Amino acid sequence: MSSDTASSAGSQEGQENQRGGHEICSKVLNVDKRRFYIDLKENDRGKFIQIVALLNVRRKAKLMMTLPIVKQLIALLDKLEINESTEYPKPVGRILSASRIYFADLRKNDWGNFLRLTQAFNRTAKRYQIYIPVEGIPEFKKLLQEIVDEYGADVEEPKLPASQQLRDVRNKMFYFDCNSNDFGDYLRITETRFNSDNRTSITISRKNLQRFHDILGDLVKSFNELRTDEKDVKTEATA
Repeated sequence: MSSDTASSAGSQEGQENQRGGHEICSKVLNVDKRRFYIDLKENDRGKFIQIVALLNVRRKAKLMMTLPIVKQLIALLDKLEINESTEYPKPVGRILSASRIYFADLRKNDWGNFLRLTQAFNRTAKRYQIYIPVEGIPEFKKLLQEIVDEYGADVEEPKLPASQQLRDVRNKMFYFDCNSNDFGDYLRITETRFNSDNRTSITISRKNLQRFHDILGDLVKSFNELRTDEKDVKTEATA
């Protein structure tokens, strides 16, 4: 190999390491004849975890999350209760970062029951998903916790209002998540439907939240007054 070729190859390798990060540690989860790699890596932006699911010899699925996101995922899994009466599909929760949103939910198909983890991007429709058999959830959570305990002690959680959610009678869920990025704090409202992967989101900056709140309050008041007037008219008509 010529020196120019070697230099070019070394440069490409360096760029790959910068993007993908160098590996700090790796753990393996084997469950139901499936293998998952949980790798802790670090690049110029900091430490992050890459979860890789081997689908077959040529295919694999993967997603990435920072250590603060991993801590929140562990907290969600700590609250998760699965038993014979568990109904599928079942939303577990969602986590927001500055540029990504993560969804966790329980799913069921002909091959069994799974925890589905979805990584979506705020500005694009691109998504990554992995499916972990429910019997592997305790060990999966244990491996994540081991990494956090050893390498995530200095990672601080962002101080933001707690997320909230609303379940609609028409098989919908509304999620209210606060987050922050380089442009400031904001609220993201996400609408999802059960048995569907479609999600619709809007974001409202913190400086506009009060006005947004006032407008909603005015609309609720107007609706209540209009419907009360209609009810009174119907009552008079039947009297």
